[in-house]
Amino acid sequence: MIGRIVSQMQLASGLDVVRVLEEHLQRKIPFDRAIFLLMILRGSSGLRAFCNGLASTAPSVVDGISINAVAMSLNRPFETVRRHVHALIDDGICQRVDHA
Repeated sequence: MIGRIVSQMQLASGLDVVRVLEEHLQRKIPFDRAIFLLMILRGSSGLRAFCNGLASTAPSVVDGISINAVAMSLNRPFETVRRHVHALIDDGICQRVDHA
């Protein structure tokens, strides 16, 4: 029962992110891209900024999660995740952070 509730919550969160991104970008986006964004937000300090609204926040995230970590966590091919993350970067939703 708990597993089903958690799954429903995760699906609802993913669909909410799709809706917000589509409103912000004014176009359709793949569901996978929203899931990858959720993983990135969970692994960074950007979740609060995202919840407060995409357009109202300046980019200030200084930590993050690697593309490889997202791919491994979701058991998805690295190249697929890389392609979607680069699209999020190109759309201005995410930013690349180089760690020394």
